Amino acid sequence: MIGVVLSGGESRRMGNDKGLIIAENKNWAQAAHDKLAPFVNQVVVSVNPAQYDIYSQQFPASQLVQDSDLIDVKGPLHGLLSVHLLYPREDVFVLACDMIAMEPHVLRAIFIAYQEQPQKDCYICTGKNGGQPLAGIYTAALLQYLFLLRQNSQLEKFSMKHVLEISNTYIIPVPEAWEPYFVNCNFKEDIDYQ
Repeated sequence: MIGVVLSGGESRRMGNDKGLIIAENKNWAQAAHDKLAPFVNQVVVSVNPAQYDIYSQQFPASQLVQDSDLIDVKGPLHGLLSVHLLYPREDVFVLACDMIAMEPHVLRAIFIAYQEQPQKDCYICTGKNGGQPLAGIYTAALLQYLFLLRQNSQLEKFSMKHVLEISNTYIIPVPEAWEPYFVNCNFKEDIDYQ
């Protein structure tokens, strides 16, 4: 399994690249990388083409996966499928770089579910705000299926919510105390919330 830090968004609401924001002496992308590392053999950082040069000053080229122009989708799914094209046999453990409050014990719960329920397509947590697809595990088989659907013009919705709807998803209910771990920091005020 490979870890994927999703950093390829445009960060319009934040006003600057979220993955490069510094907190506690490391940028958010590196912090997410370090949280995933105990569970996987390798962690890569998913970036869009405009980010590649600046991220290559922060990470070795071998750890960067640029959004592929062979994939005609948008959003986080573009990053996941781009990683899949490079690592087609690997299941992926994804964490968005802006989930800065994520705790290792939550990731461990997802990892254990993946180990104990191998027949599922993906593994995510859900709480009062619904499913949390940007901290979860997606199998290589599911990613290949999604890629082929799109290649055959049969995948018209690209949201991660839609991916969960058409997949055999393992849902991990989260206690209320875990809800803050899934906050996506999209605005500067969200950082102050943390």
